[in-house]
Amino acid sequence: MTTLGRLRRLGLRRGIPVLVLVWLLLLLAIDRLYPIDVRGWFISALLILAYLLPSFLAFDQGHRRRILISVLNVLLGWTILGWIGLLLWSMTRSHPDAQALQGARRSADV
Repeated sequence: MTTLGRLRRLGLRRGIPVLVLVWLLLLLAIDRLYPIDVRGWFISALLILAYLLPSFLAFDQGHRRRILISVLNVLLGWTILGWIGLLLWSMTRSHPDAQALQGARRSADV
């Protein structure tokens, strides 16, 4: 397997922590260069990542309804019940080929 193939296979499982780490290092560098408080920027980045967690999980697992989950996450994620519901929905196993397999099994049984 090529290096590019390995990077694609890693997906979001490694991408999100790396993004947060790079963001933290960038904020620490800015804090050293300029005497400003950057803790608020880091906390806001963590909150945005937490807000979009159902979308990240849906895309990472290849969920069949990942676009719908992402749109509803942006629209209804601000409600606590909506965010929890979308988080649970994004963690369910629903792959695009699951319906095709069920349809093939039904036609084979007939």
